[in-house]
Amino acid sequence: MGFVCNFCKDTIPTVRKPGSILVHGAKERNLKNICFEIPKGKLVALTGSSGSGKSSIATGILQKECIRQYLESLGMVTDHIEKAKVDSIMGLSPSIGVTQRLTDFNPRSTVGTRSGILTILRNMFAAMGHQPCTGCGHIAKQPLQDKNKLTTVGIEKEKKSYFDCPHCGQQLEKLKMNHFSFNALAGACETCKGVGEIISVDLSRLLNPEKTIRNGGVVFWGEAIAKHYESVIFAASRYYNFPFDPTISIKNYTEEQRNFLLYGISFPDFVKAHKHIQAPKKVSEGNFEGIIPQLLNLYKKNPAKASHDVKKYILHEACKECKNSGLARLARVVTVGGKTIIDAVGLNLRELLEWLQDLGHQVQEDELPVLSALSGALKERTSNLIEVGLDYLTLERTLPTLSAGESQRVRLAGLLASGLTGVLYVLDEPTTGLHPHDNAKLLKTLRMIQEMGNTVLIIEHDMDIVKHADYVLDVGPGGGSKGGEIVVSGTPMDVMSCAKSITGTYLAKKAAIRLHNQPRENKVLTIRGASEHNLRNIDVSIPIKQLVVMTGVSGSGKSTFLFDILDRVARKHFNHASEIPGKYTSVEGLDYFNRIVTVDQATIGSSKSTRSNVATYTKLFDAIRDLFACLPEAKARGFTAETFSFNTSDERCENCNGAGVVDVDMTFMPDIETECPVCNGMRFTDELLSVKFQGHTIANILDLTVNDAIPVFRQEKKIFALLDVMRQVGLEYLKLGQSTTTLSGGEAQRIKLATELSKSETGNTLYLLDEPTTGLHPQEVEKLLDILKKLVSKGNTVVVIEHNLDVMCNADTIIDFGPGGGLTGGNIVATGTPQEIIAHQDSLTGQCLKAYITNKINW
Repeated sequence: MGFVCNFCKDTIPTVRKPGSILVHGAKERNLKNICFEIPKGKLVALTGSSGSGKSSIATGILQKECIRQYLESLGMVTDHIEKAKVDSIMGLSPSIGVTQRLTDFNPRSTVGTRSGILTILRNMFAAMGHQPCTGCGHIAKQPLQDKNKLTTVGIEKEKKSYFDCPHCGQQLEKLKMNHFSFNALAGACETCKGVGEIISVDLSRLLNPEKTIRNGGVVFWGEAIAKHYESVIFAASRYYNFPFDPTISIKNYTEEQRNFLLYGISFPDFVKAHKHIQAPKKVSEGNFEGIIPQLLNLYKKNPAKASHDVKKYILHEACKECKNSGLARLARVVTVGGKTIIDAVGLNLRELLEWLQDLGHQVQEDELPVLSALSGALKERTSNLIEVGLDYLTLERTLPTLSAGESQRVRLAGLLASGLTGVLYVLDEPTTGLHPHDNAKLLKTLRMIQEMGNTVLIIEHDMDIVKHADYVLDVGPGGGSKGGEIVVSGTPMDVMSCAKSITGTYLAKKAAIRLHNQPRENKVLTIRGASEHNLRNIDVSIPIKQLVVMTGVSGSGKSTFLFDILDRVARKHFNHASEIPGKYTSVEGLDYFNRIVTVDQATIGSSKSTRSNVATYTKLFDAIRDLFACLPEAKARGFTAETFSFNTSDERCENCNGAGVVDVDMTFMPDIETECPVCNGMRFTDELLSVKFQGHTIANILDLTVNDAIPVFRQEKKIFALLDVMRQVGLEYLKLGQSTTTLSGGEAQRIKLATELSKSETGNTLYLLDEPTTGLHPQEVEKLLDILKKLVSKGNTVVVIEHNLDVMCNADTIIDFGPGGGLTGGNIVATGTPQEIIAHQDSLTGQCLKAYITNKINW
């Protein structure tokens, strides 16, 4: 019994086939009514070109339907959740997605808090901590047995327990977990309130003492804002009856006037001098908060999302009291096994595990039961992080500073400790940011999760990982409208045997090292004495007018050198940037360049509510709006370029304010975005949508992919040029209206690269890129390499951090960092051509390259 699938004509049974997930008639996004099967309890790889439909299968269908069906099973109404466009799904498992997207921008979130290790450590220090007596100075340990000796005082909310010092009888406070948390009142440093640093404003950049307020005396204010605040301050001077002349330069202000400009009506000296006057309620009456509180409030509200215009005036100085730890005095002196909690979180994970393993020999006998109860979970969670290649990280490392790949692997390590079975895990390119040497560890982790009774579905472009999958779904054959079909499914060998599969071609391909025939210049850019973070006072020379690839295992020092030192040094030299470079002694060779272009993987539009999309970020939409405004229909209705903006236009949909989507509050679950029911996702009014270019409304244009938009704008040189560059960097499948919050780190980087490449080429440019192959199929890597080589051929220098072995094979020069990560890294292991790196016996990169070109990678 069953029904017949309209597409594949198979009979779909009413009782599901055991051991597999069956999907029939999938039409989500660009999927072309396809049917496929995913075997349960296996490691399954989704492969194919960018935009071929892999994410549509993994997240648009499997995960979306899992959430919807889960809510329905709880009896919840799911009418507001759009059903995945699929005829039927049978055998669907509960699903957990582990994406590359950096979602935690809280500067206080750390590897320790995310992994749960820090919570257990706080428990350990509270239960076993040894603290110096405030009376006699002797070390007193926490009472473990005799609770009768504890004295409790205070109201319920602020209850404190005390015990007597065994040496002098002084009452000492019994330790709790809160004492070791910089987020709790009991544990936060008294000076910095748990932040670990003192945040202030750089007055030397903020004020121009030679000018008046209106003429640019406050650099942060634009002309209109300055005029507004000048009137506010003048109103305050009348309200409080103190003299203020807006026509004089700031250097001629009295101390009261200057302090009022900086700190406003809440400045203690000002409040004291005018204590008989009640503060004005309105800004127009003189309620002025001051420039410094204004800037600090803008920054502290959300440091990760603060604009560059705010950040450039903010100074960060390590708190001298707590030495950047954020912890109160008591937490800083309590020890377990001779280490404070600050010492423990400062160890890299491998060192932390060694300390935990040795702790049983260092604590007293009566403390062993407590240690036994806590150390098992500590060791397991620490080992899991090490297993996924993060042994170089410390628990104090903040999450916003992690790369997308590192963030994903922190979550992946957490899955190992969950103990869940029967789950479908969906991972988006788990090899991102991993050196090929560490891929074996990752594969072992994926296998451990799978062998616990789970299905592991990975979207992956690394052919060596794909070769080790149990089952492969190859989607394509191209991206966007050229994709959406299952090219082949089966074992890796089945894919290699399929003549139609581009992925199969690369699975079977033997790598080759590029031979260099063109003469090279002897000029170099040299940074001497690089010693930031784990860099060991090294000298690094970068040959100019070459493709230079920086390699090395995670944490070896590549990013520190390229972005914390070289990037900041160069931007300070060319652009007078304010960021202070990491530690170095000297730099030589910047005079060979005219400018620097840094293209990193920082996400574009980190806020969920951002209205930025591909077209607006690249400035394409500005040119498109200008084009629409010039159309006869638009002129007849009085429409301007601004009318075609979904951010400000009076012709945008009032329900969604031009977003095309609305958020649905899911209470205890993540909010869900759904199409606006009023405009049906079209963003604008019917009248504005009556204006068309080449038969397309402005909303239709935003719904086009880059590939589809190219023929529409072929005669519009400015628009066509940028679209063509986006196609060249492998983004032809992106829709112009796609929100930038949905882009991966690799996609965000390639959009930035396309924006830069569309500008006029000057030559003698220093390009710095961070893993530009992220998210690219091997065929697209070849296209990217062509672009990078063209940049070099035009007299530019391109420096990339990269783990892709094909890119390494095509490098002019490889600079290999290591030999390990963290404290075992920070040196230059080898420098030279790919052949010279292979010949270097101590280079892990050389070993991987040799195995790659001889096709002998064997895990």
